[in-house]
Amino acid sequence: MFHLAGFLCPREIKCVKQLTREQVEARKEKAVRFVRDVLDDPDRAHEIEDEDVEDYAERRKFQIINPTRRTEYMAKRSKPEDSAVSPLKLECVV
Repeated sequence: MFHLAGFLCPREIKCVKQLTREQVEARKEKAVRFVRDVLDDPDRAHEIEDEDVEDYAERRKFQIINPTRRTEYMAKRSKPEDSAVSPLKLECVV
């Protein structure tokens, strides 16, 4: 049987999944719930919960990356010229 994952990442090469810190934290919390609720092993769940996020990521072979931030450019605000504002002020007053 052909496995796409084996084709992309052979067993000889260690594959590392790149995740943000928030994604690793979410996976860790999910693991704690699974071990506690499904496997019914509160001691192991407590061990995972007490484990540092970096240690958890290393053990699970995750690489913590910084999310790439998009730079959004805002339009420049310029002060309106007095000559352009004056007729508008006059219209509002009248």
